[in-house]
Amino acid sequence: MSHGCSSESAKKLFLLIYLLIAGAFHLPAEAGEPPVQPPSYSYLEDTYDFHTGIFSQQLNTQIAVTRDPSLPGTLIDFESIFGLPDRQNRPWFEFNWRPGTYSTLRFIYFDTERSGTRSISKDIRFGEVTFIAPSTVSAFNSARYYWLSYQYLFLRNVFNEFGISPGVMVADIKSRLSLQAAGVNGGTDPGSERNKEVSFIAPIPLLGLYLSSQFMPRLFLKNTVRVMVVSWGGYAANLFNYSINFEYNPFKNWGIGTGYSFSRLEITKGFINFNGTFTSESKGGLLYLKYFFS
Repeated sequence: MSHGCSSESAKKLFLLIYLLIAGAFHLPAEAGEPPVQPPSYSYLEDTYDFHTGIFSQQLNTQIAVTRDPSLPGTLIDFESIFGLPDRQNRPWFEFNWRPGTYSTLRFIYFDTERSGTRSISKDIRFGEVTFIAPSTVSAFNSARYYWLSYQYLFLRNVFNEFGISPGVMVADIKSRLSLQAAGVNGGTDPGSERNKEVSFIAPIPLLGLYLSSQFMPRLFLKNTVRVMVVSWGGYAANLFNYSINFEYNPFKNWGIGTGYSFSRLEITKGFINFNGTFTSESKGGLLYLKYFFS
């Protein structure tokens, strides 16, 4: 996905959020009409809530590497070239704390961890190491994502809330290639095993919008969109994330939720120990159990 596509997607989602806000926070009722009554139950009364569940992800991970910025590099697609699974079910954890009427602290964690082995039919340059085809190469990729955000409400009524959501996402990434057979570096080391690993931790500040609505008793709709482009000195990264969740709280302290989440992360110079770009997309459905209390 190109920068242009990400930008257009962000614009469309922000427009959708705006339209939802316009519908949720309509003009006050005319004189003489009865006031809107609060629902029999509102999640706005909850102080803490914990989510644990499964994130069924569809993944696309690429690294574009060069040894010299002036020379063409190698585009490594971990799913198509090395056969890493492009779908994976992984744990999802979330914690929310509402310390006041208009603010919420939110923490989210999810990860991926995959490996695969495949014969390559073309040379692959990974940093200073060249894997010469034909060879058998094993690949490993893991990513751990930590989200911490603060939600402040600008608008709030008995059924809806809307606010801004600044925060930070920390990506802990590790990718490794291991040669199992044949030679490397022009065939100078036939039969030897060679490894190349790239690992980095990238903190990325975020700015987002949050909209939540209660449109049926104990049934809620929550939208969050986050974007950020970071570029200063030797650092460059951009992120686009959107999530939509439905939650149903049938019992006093228990509920269930389902939703969809899309994220695209691109990290370039500054976080990686060679010239190149790391790109990761994850999208898929969420299913979780919720525990909440005041």
